[in-house]
Amino acid sequence: MNKSIPVQSGCLPTLVFVTIAVTVFLLIGEYSKVDGIQSRLLGYFIVFIFVVIGLIVKDEIQEKLRSGAPAAESIINQDKRTPILYLRPFLTDSDTHDKFNITESIGGLNPWFWITKAIYKKPSFESDIAMQVHQLGPFIGLNASGYSPSLGSSKLTTTVDEWKSTIRDYITKSQIIVSRIGETPGLKWEIEQIIEANKLESVILFVRFPGPQDKELIEVRYRKFSKFFYSLSGATMPKYSKKLRFIYFSGGEGKGAKSIGAAMLGLGKQVETSSFRGYLKGAFKGAGNPDRKPDVRIENKSNLFRVTLFLLLTIGVYGMFGVTHGFMTLKFEDMPGTLNLLFFFLTSIFAGVIYGQGSVKLNISGEYLHFTMGLILILWAWYLYYVVLFQSWEFMTEYALIGGEYASDFWLAQIVAIFAYIWAPFTTFIYGWSKAEKNRCYAGKR
Repeated sequence: MNKSIPVQSGCLPTLVFVTIAVTVFLLIGEYSKVDGIQSRLLGYFIVFIFVVIGLIVKDEIQEKLRSGAPAAESIINQDKRTPILYLRPFLTDSDTHDKFNITESIGGLNPWFWITKAIYKKPSFESDIAMQVHQLGPFIGLNASGYSPSLGSSKLTTTVDEWKSTIRDYITKSQIIVSRIGETPGLKWEIEQIIEANKLESVILFVRFPGPQDKELIEVRYRKFSKFFYSLSGATMPKYSKKLRFIYFSGGEGKGAKSIGAAMLGLGKQVETSSFRGYLKGAFKGAGNPDRKPDVRIENKSNLFRVTLFLLLTIGVYGMFGVTHGFMTLKFEDMPGTLNLLFFFLTSIFAGVIYGQGSVKLNISGEYLHFTMGLILILWAWYLYYVVLFQSWEFMTEYALIGGEYASDFWLAQIVAIFAYIWAPFTTFIYGWSKAEKNRCYAGKR
């Protein structure tokens, strides 16, 4: 499928950036001695606008009804990429994050959890895998007869008499086979078919048994499964550890991986090395069941979402550095001018790194938009800078504007500040693009 894949994200990044904005504006309002009320009102108004934008975009993502989601057959007809097959014991379909302890689901701390939660009703281990593998191809699984579709993979519907032939066919034509380890006869039969089809080096095993997660019990079950797997394939399994999540095979040897993305990279697949970008790319249409939240109605809405996140990031970065520079300038009387200028220089580089990494993570790097936005936000940082400075009119008159003791340092600081605020987006412009992207841009082909 040549059509570009829209990108969606969860609400956590929005909350982080809004929190930064709230903090900045509250600081401005708190420390402003002149027009303090107006500063606070301006801060609250802009924060309110940010929140409204975030809610509007999130509503757009969830607006369409979930009941009409396409089945696996329809997905495969639309998406011509080679599929990824998911095999699992059906009794694991009810395993959602809310059934496990907080250190495992890390509901309040793990951004991947919230990104997945923005796409699915109840984040599950299957939906976590789906979010990563969707960047490579359609994620297909077999629907359990008599059960509602599980979260994550698009489901194949077959009869009791035909399911084995269907699975055997997809084992042959799938580029990756993700199998959750277990002890059921059906899953063991599927592994036998994988070995028979000589597809061992296309397999990724998801190391999580259904049922109680007692460490000693899991180790025993893992050793038993390893012996069974070795008897069929002759492939050795890595030693069990609590950090072992996925296993892929190379040269008849199983190798551990902490994430499905790392396992796919181990198989030589061209996927994102960044888990964050992998999750963002996975947040698109593909899971054909009613439990998946809808995609954006218009593809450009996803662009609006990531541009909004990037705008919040840049406002936060430039706002914080503008305020910080303002406070530092106020301290010229207590701080040598050279040290202050060094601070300006180092923070400008730091701002460039944050700004650049943000644009790369949100797939905005290499677009003129992020460079233009950075230049515009120089004015924003400049405004905050002077809001802080003018809180002390005594400082402006005594030390800076009327030939005071620190006037030369003050005006030199203005020149350095201009450099700082321009250097940040310029650093991104230079280092945020790959060489190929630059060549396409210069050739007028972007």
